Amino acid sequence: MKSLIDNHMSRENERLIGEDEAERAKSCYRQLLAAFLASLMSLSSGTVIAGWSPSGGHPNDVDLNMWTEDQESWVIAIYVLGALVGALPSGRLSRRYGRKKYLIWLAFPMIAGWLICLLYSNSLVLECVGRFFCGLSVGATTVAVPLYASDVSSDVLRGRTGVFFDFMLCAGILYAYVARALLNSLRDFIKVCVLVPITFVAVFSCMPESPVHLFEKGQYEQATTTFRWLRGRRFNVNQEFEKIERSRFDFKVSTECGENKIGNNKKFWWKVIFITFGLVFAQRMSGAGAIIQYSDSLFEMSASNIPPDAACVIIGVFQLAGSGLSFFLIDKIGRRTLLLISSGVITICLMMLTIYFKLSNSGHYFSDLSATLDIQRNLIVENFKIKQLFLKTFLYMYILIVIYNVNYHFV
Repeated sequence: MKSLIDNHMSRENERLIGEDEAERAKSCYRQLLAAFLASLMSLSSGTVIAGWSPSGGHPNDVDLNMWTEDQESWVIAIYVLGALVGALPSGRLSRRYGRKKYLIWLAFPMIAGWLICLLYSNSLVLECVGRFFCGLSVGATTVAVPLYASDVSSDVLRGRTGVFFDFMLCAGILYAYVARALLNSLRDFIKVCVLVPITFVAVFSCMPESPVHLFEKGQYEQATTTFRWLRGRRFNVNQEFEKIERSRFDFKVSTECGENKIGNNKKFWWKVIFITFGLVFAQRMSGAGAIIQYSDSLFEMSASNIPPDAACVIIGVFQLAGSGLSFFLIDKIGRRTLLLISSGVITICLMMLTIYFKLSNSGHYFSDLSATLDIQRNLIVENFKIKQLFLKTFLYMYILIVIYNVNYHFV
């Protein structure tokens, strides 16, 4: 009799363990799915960053060829001004209206911007306006997507979901390179790019709102339902609520203490500011954006046997692989060591590229192979360095954004 009871209890325990494992797997899948679909806006941002090239990238397009180099440079770079404007209020707006709702709103300036570029491709001013609208979404996305991914993820998965933003950004750049290589018409290229934010709105609308935002707004029943959809039916929601409350209280205490420390230890805070903005300055002055946007022109100037569009696709593949590789290396090698190594290598590569074009403009001849290898090595290491700088600077900037939002929330 006892053996029968023991066998029954053993089978019951195995069944419960199996149900727990299945529920845990389903919850992990839902968290990853929500974070991944949110990062489709990062994919859209990548198409904006690499989605425009000088007229050499579209030799058969009459509308683009009629512009001068200065005019083209304005169309290419104007999105950066939009990104600057869009990023500033993003944290406050996402806290007030909700992460999900705000992300869906961000898709519409990007859709409108691409449509303006599509309908008025022969107008320089309206092309700049369209690119500026796209830039608004790009800047705001850099804040809103990581916040949503962090809110819907458990502590175990937060590291994985945090990679989606950078990975999908690189995927968007590769997407733009491939579309640019396959399509000769600028209008067709824009149609392909505008499909990304439209698809994002369609699929992300099915995802839940951030449970942390729902809790902060006092919508406890909806927050409970969302937490259990994301984490499983047996998830201890009350414990998570207590954790959120404790975090809010700790942030409030730390910011109040921090205000006193700023006055008492200005030297320390000036050092923090110098390191933070120094890293961001080094990232931006490394020429990453210019190399991504003018990559086809660089390959064309090198007189390589590889078509510029094909070379850009190769670089996009390396960049996408580097975004994943750097995530695994950064904890093993160390952030500071990896940053110094990558900075040193990219400095050498930039010097080689500068010397090559300087001598090339002076009438010296170089073989196609050496020129191609120099440019490819420069671009690959450049993209690898971007990942290291991005991971570290994003950590600093994220802390500053959180402190700013917490101060605003409790004031």
